[in-house]
Amino acid sequence: MEAAWKRSAATITIPTLILWSKNDMRVTVEVGEALERALKEAGRPVQMKVYPSFDTDGHTLFSNAKGFPIYVPDAVSFLDAQLNR
Repeated sequence: MEAAWKRSAATITIPTLILWSKNDMRVTVEVGEALERALKEAGRPVQMKVYPSFDTDGHTLFSNAKGFPIYVPDAVSFLDAQLNR
């Protein structure tokens, strides 16, 4: 996955927000950090936020209603900034 993201970093042109939870049991935070680095090295606009551990698998933070109050404000803020609201 990391290699694919690094390759795609050169073609991504839109601002990118990377959200991660420390205890993601499916994909390590280092993969997200590698993507962030690759995007920065390619001169792309990118922001990354790593949240504290969530439940038993942080990967579910973004698909569990209990996680919405945690990450949605950051996602909305990012979108508002990108849309110049």
